[in-house]
Amino acid sequence: MSSPELDFDLTLAGRNATWAFTPAGVQVNYSASKGVPRLLRRIGQRLVPFEAITSATVHDDDGLPSLALSLRPGSDPYTEVAAGQLPEDYALYRLELDQHQAEHALRYKDTINDRCALTDEPAPRFLLDTDTAPLRLRGFDGVATFDGDSVRLSWGMKASLAKQAGGDQVYRIGELAAVEWSLPGFVRGHLRLRPVGVLRPQMDVIDDPHTLLFGLGYGAVAESLPFAAALTAAIGNGSGPIGDLTSAGVRAEQVAAAIRTLGGLMADGLLSREEFEAKKKHLLDQI
Repeated sequence: MSSPELDFDLTLAGRNATWAFTPAGVQVNYSASKGVPRLLRRIGQRLVPFEAITSATVHDDDGLPSLALSLRPGSDPYTEVAAGQLPEDYALYRLELDQHQAEHALRYKDTINDRCALTDEPAPRFLLDTDTAPLRLRGFDGVATFDGDSVRLSWGMKASLAKQAGGDQVYRIGELAAVEWSLPGFVRGHLRLRPVGVLRPQMDVIDDPHTLLFGLGYGAVAESLPFAAALTAAIGNGSGPIGDLTSAGVRAEQVAAAIRTLGGLMADGLLSREEFEAKKKHLLDQI
């Protein structure tokens, strides 16, 4: 039996966001409540086109329902560059609901699935928007700026002698093949640019002239992930001659970097072995 027709005037209000259903897709408006992660409050809102959605599912979270969207690979710059590193409460496309909304969740799940792509084939291009240039990100050892055409890494006094000796680094978007974002922590995390033709990092992140370090309050998720997503979108949507972030090679590199970061979290006691293995399997399934 087909699902009931969607009333495009209706919204579904959850604890972390409100979803408004439109003819084009699902409009996600994140809550401004301080209990919601700052990343979501920083993003504010996003339109998720139906063509970007693989499926909608309903989950039981400790007795409370939630409605979640799974997106096609290559459709969202945020999830591409985050590569599975975000904690569960940072989930961009999960609506946390109350018990009395369980039937609503099931109804909307069926209706979304009637309209979404229902394919896990990679999207031909990014389908969700990001922040637009000009953008600026302050890191531990310098500042990254993006004007829409070029990215500049400017080093500060906390940068290594090798970085300071090499001076500022400037790359046109067409000279970049990918962006690697490593989850910020107290003394870890980074934004690493991979120029075209550089298959693997040539040195440690401390001295790598392509890498801006995070940590000690710099490069917080709410600032660094939107910046990395905007660069990823610019590269992937063909602002230069290189633009296919959905290629197996680039995706494999991003997944490998994410697994290394998760391994560090486990070593620090922030992830259990079971959580690490589950996230690792999820990442490897994306290659």
